[in-house]
This record gives sequence, structure tokens and C-alpha cells, in this order.
Amino acid sequence: MNKKVHLLVVLSAVLVAYSSVMAENLLDVVEEAQNAIVKKYPAEDSIARKMALKELEEIAGRDETETKRIEIIRTKFLNQKNSSLEQRKKEFADKLFDAAEQGDKVSQLNLGLCFLTGSGVEKNHVKAVSWFRKAAEQGLAEAQFQLGLCIFEGLGVKEDKTEAINWFKKSAEQGFSDAQLMLGACYDMGEGVKKNLSESAKWYRKAAEQGVVEAQYIIAVCYNKGEGVSEDKNEAAKWFQKAAEKGHADAQLIVASLYDKGDVFQKNKAEALKWYRKAAEQGIVEAQLYLGFAYEIGEGVKQDNKEALKWFQKAAEQGVPDAQYELGLMYTRGEGTEKDLSKAVKWFRMAAEQGIVDAQFSLGALYASGTGIKKDEQEAVKLFHQAAEQGHTKAQVLYGLYFLTGGDSGIKKNSSEAKKWFQKAAEQGDEDAIRYLKILDK
Repeated sequence: MNKKVHLLVVLSAVLVAYSSVMAENLLDVVEEAQNAIVKKYPAEDSIARKMALKELEEIAGRDETETKRIEIIRTKFLNQKNSSLEQRKKEFADKLFDAAEQGDKVSQLNLGLCFLTGSGVEKNHVKAVSWFRKAAEQGLAEAQFQLGLCIFEGLGVKEDKTEAINWFKKSAEQGFSDAQLMLGACYDMGEGVKKNLSESAKWYRKAAEQGVVEAQYIIAVCYNKGEGVSEDKNEAAKWFQKAAEKGHADAQLIVASLYDKGDVFQKNKAEALKWYRKAAEQGIVEAQLYLGFAYEIGEGVKQDNKEALKWFQKAAEQGVPDAQYELGLMYTRGEGTEKDLSKAVKWFRMAAEQGIVDAQFSLGALYASGTGIKKDEQEAVKLFHQAAEQGHTKAQVLYGLYFLTGGDSGIKKNSSEAKKWFQKAAEQGDEDAIRYLKILDK
């Protein structure tokens, strides 16, 4: 993913990051249950209290979804079996309103989030902005960030990117990492502020140092290209590694490549394969293609055609033409799967339509012989011509032969045209072409 596209993704992700902020938090519910247990069994040495707290701890630690554990805790300890999530959200918003009215800045922030997302109240961006502003003016960093987002997007207030930047700065200067990331992206793209790569890199670095994975990836790109900072491949590799370890797929691909090529990191095929696999499992097509070839030829792993087929299939389904061609070959040969010429034709065709010269030649050969598909010499000629134009020697020879023989191909005999294509192949050392030229020269 190039940096500009990645930045747009970052901006979009930051702007929607709070769409589900009002989802219940397990820790909050556990704390509420603990308080209820203590209230019910006030004596500290009460066996009933100890047993209830132990059971609560066991439920909270179960290997079940957080939503499921919350529901069990509410039913068992808070007597809220019939209380719907929406009702609880409304009750929560009501409590927030009382505290927010009294000037509690955290409650003002959370109430703003309720109005922003429609959690427990009717969605109202104007009211959200009003509460964010109250908390922001009290210096709450997250509220300053939220207010900046609303102003940046024109949610509940007139869009004003310059004012938004001011709020992002206030938040970022207090160390709020999302604001630092956003500010870095704004300086990087010139959104609401004059483009300034050094200022951009400064804020990316601050967010990266707080563990924001997107910032870690982007600051790595900055060091790798020398954008806003002095080029430093070692520093770039360090940040790519940090991002990769946090699950950033593009960073995982780059780290894999660094280990594979021995650039910065010491060459290590096993480590490279580990990171290629992580990236491939997240849908990165370059990594999927790499694993396909690795398993096909047994490079760094035990040769395994079934595993190769699996990874080629994943990449091919995402439109990677090289993977589509390799799948065609495997179905033609019955490698890692049963031989299936109809599937071979399908994948060769998809790769050929994307300009893969070997796929054009292979599909042409199947049409010419009627293997796996109805014989069609005119279609074969068209495909051989496409491949020949791209320099495929065997296609040049076969295309030349059609000018010698004519037949059902729809091409009229033309020895000079045949000679032209044989000459092209001969210049690349093709022995058949050289032999045909000698015959024509006699």
C-alpha cells in the first residue's frame, strides 16, 4: 500500500474510530458487580462475600465472548436479567447527564459520545459538539480531540479545518496519541494546515512511541524514504518490526522481505517465512504468492504441492495474475490436486486477460489442441499473437508456422511474415526458429 493511500485509510479510520465507543466494558461491569456483592455482604470476613467474589472472578475470566460474560454477571449478581442493553445505555446516559451538568469533564465527554453515536439518547451531533466543547475547554485531551474531529468533518458544527487543527494540537500536546496521529496525517497531506513533512514526522513519531501501530508503520516509511526526517534504513526497520509485531499486515510483509533479502536484518529464511505467513494470513497477496512459490519448489520449507496450491488459490482469487497462471499449471499437471483441464483453462484465461505472456501461450496451446476446451485455431492464433508480441519465443515460432501452413487458422499463407516471426525467435536463440529459417532460405 503506498503512503498516500495508507494516509487516507488512517484519516478515515480515525474519523470512525469512536462509532462504537459506548459498548459496555467488562471491567466496568465487574466493578459494578463487586460493589453490589460488598453491599449485599458488608462483613469483610463473610464466607458468602468471598465465595461470590471468587465466582465473579471465575466468570470474568472465562473463555467466552465479553458480551456473554457481561450478560451472565448482570443476571447473576446485578439482578438485571430482563434489563435490555438499550435500557442500560439509557440509564447510563441519564447518570452522565447529572454529572455533566455539575461540570464533570469526563462525564461531559462521555455524554458527548452518547449523542455522537446515539447510545442511550437520540443521536444529535449539535449536542455532542456542545458537550465536547465544555469538556475540551476544561482541558480534557480526548474531548479536545473529539471536538476537533467534529469540526474537521462538519458534524454538528460548521466545518473549519483550521480550528480543528488547533484542537488537535491542544490534545496532541497533552500526549493524546490519536490526536498526534491525526495531526501527523494533516501535516502530511496539507489538510487544514500547510503541508510540512518534518512537522508531520514529529507527530507520527510521538504517536508511534506511544504504541500506535499505524503511526509506527508510517514513521517507518518516513525513515525509509527520508520524508520529513533523514533517511535511516535501520530506524525504518526498527519501526516496521514494532508495527509488524502488533499485527500490521503491510509491516509484516516488509519485515519478511528484509529478512528474506538480508537488507538491514541478517538474512534469515525461517524468520522471513514466519512473517510472510503472518502477512499472508491477513490477505496480503504478495505474501500469499511468495508462500505459493516457496512450497512449490521447497524453498525454506518442505516441498508441498497442496500447500502451494492453497496459497496460489488465495492470491489468485484476489486477482493476482501470476498466481492465476500457476494455478492453471497445477490443474494442468494434477499437482496438489486432481488434474482438471477445465479449471486450468479458467485460470489461464484470467491470467492471459491480465497480460501474462506464459498464460496466453498456454491457453493458446489448449485451444490449438482442443485439450480441456473445444478446439479453436482462430482463438489459438489470437493468443499466440498476443504472446509473440510480448517476446515469447515459442509463441513466435508457432505464430510463424501458421503463416506457413494457413489451414483453419484464418491466416493466409505468407512466407515473408513467417520468416519475420522466426527471425524474432531466432534472435533469442530458439533452435526451432533457426531451423525453420534455414529451410526457408534454401
